[in-house]
Amino acid sequence: MISISNNKITLEMPRATLDDKTRFESAVNALAESDGVSEILLDFSKTVYLPSEFLGYLMGKKRALKGRSIDIRIVAISEPLRQIFEEAKISDFMEL
Repeated sequence: MISISNNKITLEMPRATLDDKTRFESAVNALAESDGVSEILLDFSKTVYLPSEFLGYLMGKKRALKGRSIDIRIVAISEPLRQIFEEAKISDFMEL
């Protein structure tokens, strides 16, 4: 399950799937098209695993939205997921 509150998206599941990625993409796109949104906040505190396609999407979308002056920031992350970001060498890019 994915929830949206204001400009924050929360992944409620411990192990995200490719179906969750599709729902997440829709949530990000909806927020990016909203008036006055300059940043999209992500809460991954309940999630311990993301498929590699999900990680690739995050990086590509962060880069694409930066050109539109919209930032994607992770505001909460579980320790296992933080380790995945560090092992994949994307923690600096995602500003963890």
